[in-house]
Amino acid sequence: MGGNDKAETKGLVKQHVNQAERYLEKKEYDKAMEAVNLAIDIGKDLIVSAKAYHKRAEIRQALGDIDNAICDIETAIHTNPVHIPLYLTKANLCIEKQNAEVAINSFLIAFELSKGKDYSSLFQIGNIYYDSKEYNLAIEYYTKSIEAGGTIAYIYGKRALAYKNEGKLQEAKADEETANLPDWFFDINPMFYDGVVSVLKSKHPELVKYHPPGNRHSPNGAIEYGPSMASRAFDAKTGKLLWVS
Repeated sequence: MGGNDKAETKGLVKQHVNQAERYLEKKEYDKAMEAVNLAIDIGKDLIVSAKAYHKRAEIRQALGDIDNAICDIETAIHTNPVHIPLYLTKANLCIEKQNAEVAINSFLIAFELSKGKDYSSLFQIGNIYYDSKEYNLAIEYYTKSIEAGGTIAYIYGKRALAYKNEGKLQEAKADEETANLPDWFFDINPMFYDGVVSVLKSKHPELVKYHPPGNRHSPNGAIEYGPSMASRAFDAKTGKLLWVS
């Protein structure tokens, strides 16, 4: 394949992947799958095809087809083994499959590829251990995350909870004072952490609200962003959009 032909092929693959992304955002899954399959057919073994397999994995994840999503992400990794987002997606898919060992390994690879900068992957490993009640290991990885540059409120907050569960109350108090976050913050989906912290630390902390579990509209609790006449609320556990005011 000549240089011009190769560049044209790459362009077509990216075009169809972008189209698939737009359909995915609108939850038009059949159209998204059609576009991404076309991108895969065109891309063949080019490195750019990794993006197409990655996007198809995301579509399959949205459809609940986790096994085939993992197959696609593994194909993407085989095609482009140094692309960090592929390992992050694989880790999250494996968490859904409750395969903690593979998820942890994928996060570690992402951290190594980042040359020690991806502190969030270490934080996610800490969360895996926290959820399995292995609090000492959770503390270890929260600490590693902080040492890698993750001096962010929510990391100190989660480490404070792990210290509490280990009975290390002095250490927990120190981290709580550093975090300076409301109690409900530690029971929300990690996808909200950065956004919530930035709002809470801003000049307008009232623009984020927490609705506790129990309401029929938000049985898992809800995170609501924005002023009352232009807010969006998300399920605090799953991240699903609940309502727009």
